[in-house]
Amino acid sequence: MLGAIESFRAHLEILLTVTPVESGQSHPAEEIVADFLNQYPIDGPAYLQSYLLRKENLSIADKRNIADTLILFGRMPQTLVGNLGYDIASKALQSEDVRIRDAAIGALEQLGGKSAVEILEKHHETVDWLAEYVSKIIKEMKNC
Repeated sequence: MLGAIESFRAHLEILLTVTPVESGQSHPAEEIVADFLNQYPIDGPAYLQSYLLRKENLSIADKRNIADTLILFGRMPQTLVGNLGYDIASKALQSEDVRIRDAAIGALEQLGGKSAVEILEKHHETVDWLAEYVSKIIKEMKNC
């Protein structure tokens, strides 16, 4: 499993570096994340959670990769990510990095549902523009 994790992480980070994640456009890394979760249904989610929620010695590139992977995670089918998407996004909201919190909020918006609304309602955002975005998302989700 260790070799598979190292290979997955290297491939993921190369794809995220070479091809920016853009709103509304598919990304080649989506497929490798989905394949990894399908191949390793027990260990894969635990590894992804530790990868996305790490905090020690993060470079700017690490933070960008975490934020981009959170965005991709929000695009994954519910049947694949289950409650893991909500759990990871909820914990990522505690990050000190605004890009990571923004990506976690976006992932929750994509995942949708009652769980996303509950998580967002409990989140106390300190950055004004992001707090406004959270309020807007909550309002939209409740009206659907």
